[in-house]
Amino acid sequence: MSNIRGRLWPQVVHSGQKATIRVENLPASARQVAAVISGTDNLETSWRMDCPLELVGNGSAYAQIEIPRQTRETALFVSSVWLDSERLDLPNISVCICDPIRPLGRSDPEVVARYADIQKSQYERYGVPLGDPTVPGSSHYRIACIVQGLLLTTQMRLPGIRVFGIEARPSGADAEQLVNSAIAQLGWSAQPLQPGWAEAFGRHQPVSVFAFENVFAESIELAMQICTEARDNLLSILSVNRGASGRPVVTCVEQLQDGETIASKFRFEQSTYRGNLIGGILAGENQSQLVLQQTALNHDPLLKLCLDLFREAQADPSPDARYFRLWSALETLAIGRIEAGRPVTRLDGTPWPGNLDSSKAAPRVYQLIAGRLFRSTMPIDEQSMVHPAPDLASAVTHWYARRNATAHYGRFMVGDPDQMARNWYRKALATVAPQGDPDEWLMAFERICADVLRAEMYRVGTLLVP
Repeated sequence: MSNIRGRLWPQVVHSGQKATIRVENLPASARQVAAVISGTDNLETSWRMDCPLELVGNGSAYAQIEIPRQTRETALFVSSVWLDSERLDLPNISVCICDPIRPLGRSDPEVVARYADIQKSQYERYGVPLGDPTVPGSSHYRIACIVQGLLLTTQMRLPGIRVFGIEARPSGADAEQLVNSAIAQLGWSAQPLQPGWAEAFGRHQPVSVFAFENVFAESIELAMQICTEARDNLLSILSVNRGASGRPVVTCVEQLQDGETIASKFRFEQSTYRGNLIGGILAGENQSQLVLQQTALNHDPLLKLCLDLFREAQADPSPDARYFRLWSALETLAIGRIEAGRPVTRLDGTPWPGNLDSSKAAPRVYQLIAGRLFRSTMPIDEQSMVHPAPDLASAVTHWYARRNATAHYGRFMVGDPDQMARNWYRKALATVAPQGDPDEWLMAFERICADVLRAEMYRVGTLLVP
C-alpha cells in the first residue's frame, strides 16, 4: 500500500483549466477508487475535495477534472486515496501550482521551490509567538484550552493559535453521580443505564482544543491572560461561524526551558461561585418572596428580560461586558417604568447637573434606583451602598461611562487616544481596579442592580398575589 502514488498534471495550471489525476500501484483487489485532492496557499492550511477515479488496469486509475477557481496562488496535490471504503494517506506527494503569482517553469525543482515558498509564507503568518520574547524576564510557555460544546472537523490556524476537534467525548460520569444522588434524596426509583447514558451524553458534547504553542510572558498569570483574551475572541467568531458558542472547561499550561517542560499547571474554567454561602430567609431563600417573584416574572415580560440580562452579566467573565449588560438591565427597566421628560432631583435635594431630565439615560436610571431603593419606606445608607463612589449620582455616571466605553469601542482601553477625547473617559478610568485588587465599582453596580430587580419583583408580585 505504501507504494501507491498519485499526481496532478500539468504541474502548472490555472483556475478553470482541465487537469489529469493519475493514481498508480493500486492493489488488484481495488474496486472503487477516489483521489483526495488537497490545496494550500498562504492563508489556507489545507482544503480537500474527493474525486472519483476510473480504473484503467495495471493498478492505475485516472480522471480529468476542472480546477476549481482559486483566490490565491495554490499548491495542489493528491494527499490520499479512497480504496473502497478505506482512506489511505500517501507518504509521498507530487505538487502542482495553480495560478502562480509570477512566472513559473514546469520542472520539478521549480515547482517544489514554489511550494516551499508557500509553506514559508504560511509559517511566517501562523508561526509567530504570542507575547514578546524580547522583554527581559519573559519565560516560554505553551497553553492548551479544552472547549466543550464546539464541533470542529477541520484544523484551522490563526497567528500563534491552532484549533482542532478531538474524537474524545465526556462520558457524563459526574452528571450520572449527581443524578443518582438527587434521585436517592427524592426517594425515586429511576436509574441511568449504561452504556446508553454515556453515549447519549457524549453525542451532544463535542470537544475542541485551542492550542497556543509559543507564548512569551513575564509570569504564568500574564501568559494565561494573553491566551484567554485570544481564546475568547476566537470563541466569539466561531459562535457565528459554527452556530455554537463553546464553553472552556480546562486550561493546561506548561513552562518550557530549552525545549523541556519545567513546570505545569491546570486551571478549571468553570466560574467560581460568587453567591451566598449562608442559607435562610436573609440570604435569598425566602419561600413567600419566591412565590411573589415567580408571579411577577410570569406576568411581566419586560421584567423577565431585565432579569435575563442580569443573569447573563453574572455569567460573563468580561468586566466590560458585565458593565454593558448590567446597565442594559437597568436602563431597559427604567424606560418602561420612568416617564420621559420629568425633572430629576438627587437624594440631597439638588437638581441633576445641567437640569437634565428623565429623557436622558443616566438621570433616568438614577431616578429608577433612587425610587426603588433609597426613597422607599426602609431607610438605606446611600454612601455605604454605592462605595467606592461618594453618592448614588456619582456612581451612576461612573457606571454609565463604562457602559459607553463598551458600547462605542467594544471595551474600555486605558490610554486609548480616541477614548481619552470623550467626556466620560476620566470617570471610566476611575473605575479601573489595580491589578489583583477587588473590582469594587463593578461589585457595587451588580449589588445595586440586584436590589433594584428584587424590589421591582416584590412591587409587581404583591399586586398579583392575594
